[in-house]
Parts: sequence; C-alpha cells; structure tokens
Amino acid sequence: MIHELFQRAMQQSAQAPAEPTQYAPLAKGFYALAIERAEFKANSKNTGYLINVGFTTPTNRWLWKSFNILHSNPKAQEIGQQQWANLLAALGMSPADFSDPQQVGNLLPGLECEAFVTVDKMQENQISYFLSSGSKLSAPQPAATSMGYGERKEENYDDFTDDIPFK
Repeated sequence: MIHELFQRAMQQSAQAPAEPTQYAPLAKGFYALAIERAEFKANSKNTGYLINVGFTTPTNRWLWKSFNILHSNPKAQEIGQQQWANLLAALGMSPADFSDPQQVGNLLPGLECEAFVTVDKMQENQISYFLSSGSKLSAPQPAATSMGYGERKEENYDDFTDDIPFK
C-alpha cells in the first residue's frame, strides 16, 4: 500500500511542471517591511546566539536579516548588536523591552518599519539599515570633506584634476 502511494506521488511530481523559485533581487532603495517571523537561536557552530528576522515587502517578497547577539568574535557581536539596536529604534523599541530573548518571536511579528536595501556582489539583497515607518531618509551621502585634495566639484567626488599642481 505504501509502495503504491509512493509510486503515485513520484509519477505526479514527475508530471508537474517545475515552477521557478528564483527571483531577481529587488532594486536598491527604500522598502516598507513587515516583520513576519523572528526567532532567537544558537548559531550554526554553537559558539553564540543570533536573532533571525523574516520581513515581507508589500509585494510579498521575503527578506531575511540575522543579528549576532552573542558571538565568539567580538567584532561580529558588536556589529550584530548595533544592527539589532538600529532595528529596535526603527520599531520604537529598545533592548530593555526583551527581558527574555525568546520573546522576539512573540513581540516582533506584525510590526513595520522601512529599510534601505542594497544588492551585494552575489546579486542578493542585503538590508543596510532600518528606519521608522514613514521616515524615508535619503541614502547615506559621501562625506563633504575634501581630505586635502581641494574642494568638492559639483557632486563629482572623483574629479580633483584642477587641484593637481603639475600637468
């Protein structure tokens, strides 16, 4: 009986057309995000703990972000905690709102924020930073200082040829 069910399932799966599951990355920019899932768990090497958060856009595209809350590498932990604090600030919360880390799964789903999303070298989306809903700040701009190479020239940060004393 089980053998027949297995064979029937295999035939049906062989006949069913495969639907594409690969999506092009979202364009770089600001996106409204809703938190759908959040979990606190040990990292893959059991050397620390992280918080995984799953977000959706209004077009039902999923984005994921992991925050290294406790990590064997102090720099990874520092970055993870800064990013976590950025998300919480965008949500109007603070780390003090979580007396138990397991609460993230109960408190975060349903909350909304905005994020600046980029595309990395692997053509995958990365969330650069979070903003409170409705704030849509502009993307970070290069520093306005000249670093000794002369004044900025009309938003062209690479053209300092007029400042070179020899030609």
